[in-house]
Amino acid sequence: MPIICTLEQLVVVGTALGAFMAIQMGHDCPNRVAGIVLNDAGTETTPPGSKRLGGTVDHLERPLEVLAMKLKEINGKYFPDFDDEDWQWFAKLSHRETASGQYVRDFDPLTSEETKRFRADKPSLWNEFAGLNIPIAVLRGALSDFLPQDLGERMAAANANATLTVVEGRGHPLLLTEPEALAAIENLLTKVDFRGEAAVAGLRLR
Repeated sequence: MPIICTLEQLVVVGTALGAFMAIQMGHDCPNRVAGIVLNDAGTETTPPGSKRLGGTVDHLERPLEVLAMKLKEINGKYFPDFDDEDWQWFAKLSHRETASGQYVRDFDPLTSEETKRFRADKPSLWNEFAGLNIPIAVLRGALSDFLPQDLGERMAAANANATLTVVEGRGHPLLLTEPEALAAIENLLTKVDFRGEAAVAGLRLR
């Protein structure tokens, strides 16, 4: 991630593997990571959500309508207010259009391998999380199968810098357009200590 090397300070937004990376970065680089937003992810992976997300990863090309239907079948109960147009929009978030006009998952195949390696090396990032001395916004979808409510509550209790925000009617991942999520992020930014004239940016990892 060469861009990181050019930033003096940054706020990191992490989803899934990106959340684990955000916690590790905050632990390893406390003078550069000024705040962390964890998007419906905690200090460890949970089998139900991980298995469901793994089932969405393939590299087959599909028409947009077919792809949207597939994603609705897998994720429908986690986004109950979505209509057909929303599902097509959702599909485009994680898929790219090919030369044939169909859509394929826009996904680095190394991510799956890296996730396995990371989980083997770091089955839990609890100690790293608990020791962070920067603002942390833990966001959870009320319908999430990825971040259990009790884990989110324990995380908020374990670190005085952490806040837990639960977004109703959403599962994993949060879109970060929800009013509750935006308010939590804005609240975190008011607490971030940006030192001097440092160059500040946001980095989103997923």
